[in-house]
Amino acid sequence: MSNMKTILLHNVYDEMNRENVVFHLDSGYNRDDCLLHLSHLREALASRGFSLHTIDQGDVMTCNYLLFFDMPSFISSLGQFYFLQYMKKESFKRKMLLFLWEPPVVNEQNWNAEYHQYFQTIFTWYDDIVDHNKYIKIHYAQPDRRYHGPAFSNKKFCTMINGNRSSTHPLELYSERRRAIRFFETHHPEDFDLYGVAWDSSDFPSYRGTIREKGDVLSKYKYAICYENMIQVNGYITEKIFDCFRAGCVPVYLGAFNITDYVPEGAFIDFRKFNDYEKLYVFLKQITEEQYQAYIEHIDRYLKSSLYTDRFSKEAFGQAVIDRIITLDQTKPI
Repeated sequence: MSNMKTILLHNVYDEMNRENVVFHLDSGYNRDDCLLHLSHLREALASRGFSLHTIDQGDVMTCNYLLFFDMPSFISSLGQFYFLQYMKKESFKRKMLLFLWEPPVVNEQNWNAEYHQYFQTIFTWYDDIVDHNKYIKIHYAQPDRRYHGPAFSNKKFCTMINGNRSSTHPLELYSERRRAIRFFETHHPEDFDLYGVAWDSSDFPSYRGTIREKGDVLSKYKYAICYENMIQVNGYITEKIFDCFRAGCVPVYLGAFNITDYVPEGAFIDFRKFNDYEKLYVFLKQITEEQYQAYIEHIDRYLKSSLYTDRFSKEAFGQAVIDRIITLDQTKPI
């Protein structure tokens, strides 16, 4: 064990930086198996001679590598601390690896290029800045678990599972989610259910409460309003559309501009094709069971294809990270 090289992981959400909690699959943080890829990464790294821990379990000065999941909050005031003298050194910077997970509508600090200078490697989903040198393409890793719901005729019509958020960013989609909710509540309340946190049933009568597992709920519906947090950004494809896929629920998707570069068109309904929600509603209502099954078959083929597994599986995520660390480890510092 003493020969193992040490990698420390820092999460922008501080409660996840303690006692290796992100690697414990029985943790309350492992909602919908969202931490499965980290457990896999830890095991895969161990097989290559690296020991991965949360940042509280080691020494940032002596560890071999530091992984930052989103820009650490201290970076904006770094100039006030002695630590800056270390981060400016090339030998220290080369062990700093940053993962840009949250988009600008959630974490603007992630996208401040001035702060990127402190990291030798930056993993990102954002296609427009990937250069395969400093900026390495990474995808949101998805779990394998599938959910099975009732037959088409017994499924409810449409749902949305999201928290109630807001943003002043011009590309935010939180307000578009609320427009979808209001449409259904006003015109077709019998065909829509809302789930998630921070909603109030007195203001949103479609609200049905919080849930334990998204897959259990999604599997009971034919369709889900599936909007990313941000629109018109190349490569920004989160778990939302895949949660629907794994539950056998057809998503009405809005988000990544180039979504069809990653997900086949026949596996989802592209909201960009509709001028308003009434036209979308009429379209969904006219879909026959046979047509619906064609969507499900597209989804199933896609989840079994290399187009999906080579990008969005936990194995693909782990390999991308390991490949970079091995490359760095084999390259002598300047």
